[in-house]
Amino acid sequence: MTWGVLATGPAQIPTISVKARLKGGLLEFSISNAPEVGSLSFFPAEGDYVDEFQPAKTEKTGNQLLMKVPLKPKSKIPDTLSGLLVAEKPWDTSGHRALTITVALQPPSTSTSHLPLTFLFAFLGGLILNVMPCVFPILSLKALHLVQISGESRSAARWEGIAFGTGVLVSLLSLAGLLIALRASGHALGWGFQLQSPPVVWLLLSLLFALSLNLLGIFEFPVLFSGLAAKGSGQGWTGAFASGLLAVAVASPCTAPFMGVALAAAFALPALGTLLIFSSLAFGFALPVLLFSFFPFLLSFLPKPGAWMNTFKKVLSLPMFGAVLWLVWVAFRLSGSNGTPLILFGLIFLAVGLFQYGKAQRSYPPSPSLLWSGLGFILLASSIPALILKTATEPETPHHSSDRLSWSEEEVHRHLAAGRTVFIDFTAAWCLTCQVNERVTLSRPEVQSAFRDKNIAFLVADWTRRDPAITAALQKYGREGVPTYVILRPPDGSKPQLLPEIITPSIVLEALSR
Repeated sequence: MTWGVLATGPAQIPTISVKARLKGGLLEFSISNAPEVGSLSFFPAEGDYVDEFQPAKTEKTGNQLLMKVPLKPKSKIPDTLSGLLVAEKPWDTSGHRALTITVALQPPSTSTSHLPLTFLFAFLGGLILNVMPCVFPILSLKALHLVQISGESRSAARWEGIAFGTGVLVSLLSLAGLLIALRASGHALGWGFQLQSPPVVWLLLSLLFALSLNLLGIFEFPVLFSGLAAKGSGQGWTGAFASGLLAVAVASPCTAPFMGVALAAAFALPALGTLLIFSSLAFGFALPVLLFSFFPFLLSFLPKPGAWMNTFKKVLSLPMFGAVLWLVWVAFRLSGSNGTPLILFGLIFLAVGLFQYGKAQRSYPPSPSLLWSGLGFILLASSIPALILKTATEPETPHHSSDRLSWSEEEVHRHLAAGRTVFIDFTAAWCLTCQVNERVTLSRPEVQSAFRDKNIAFLVADWTRRDPAITAALQKYGREGVPTYVILRPPDGSKPQLLPEIITPSIVLEALSR
């Protein structure tokens, strides 16, 4: 099942998501975020497949409308449905009752016949996620942790592997469950939605900043999150479980190859199917650690534990600090000008607090004054999310180069009507894969020249902050997250061409030359 969005309509009307499918000989429309408009009728722009002599039935559940449209026998249903949704009552205060929609249609049999392939895609996506740039700092910690457990018993290594996998599974299923619940209540959300919230980005930023200072030896938390300093299996599995939680938190803004199709299919299925697909994703993501934990001979390829690990931990702080700088930039983009000083002061308070806490850990006897002063600064830093929510301003619209335009459905239709091919870059500041694709591929001179020479309109859909219109457009093209790259060709863009999540100059140039 795929999603569509209102192609045209009064500006006062909010973006409405429309899902279409064939079920039991009926054409079924599911409409989210709809106001009280009474019964609905559908009038197709093309084709003769609606049975006009049988009325459509409209049901309302919460803020969702379900319309069942009878079809003529043996009629041919187009892959893309275009037409008018006419309501009994106006959609808005201006009195508009008719809305133009364009929505892709997929028969219900696809979701079941392709289910094994969807599970495979989810598994492969989770496996590839281990080497994505956003996961690199945590991958480094996992590698160091594997070296350490090589000196433990086989039983301890297995329990740590199981604990890490459990942390990954619990985290991903919790994220999927929250997303299912929010979408059911009418919120237009997709993969990575939590990083569209400034407080969530701040919490992740402060956590990675604390881990960076921990790797430098400023302070120690032997049990929580890293699991690097734990010697006993009783502490090691706790750290491994928390490492799994942290790995998913950092990986959530990434979309690896195969994941786009799997995530789109996951949220088109009932809740149980969604959770099963996310379980496959979790298994693929946790598989490398599980293999090293259950097959000790694989650890023989890694160096033996020793004093070099302390130096290596300090080296690993560099990519971790790189992730911190990236999240600082994301936080600035999300919180606006008023949030910038709060973020800087929050990091200073956190650094001072952890430094004081570390001094208290190293002093003998332990100094209560150092301990309490450290905790005081940490508490000050913990108040930053509430302050950001209270003072955050709408950030400035990101500046695009002269040959790039901000995306909107109106802009898409304008260029298609003028006979221009449209390239849409669905991106976000918190999506590291998007940033890598931008620098490695889309910013290359030969790629930019191809856009100019072929007179292709380059539209940027910035999903850094929550935007229901962009969410609906992603769902229209069968995707649930970024990066997503779509090529639409005139006259109407009815056959969108989707590029893979990771693109190279040759992939883009070949797609543009078709």
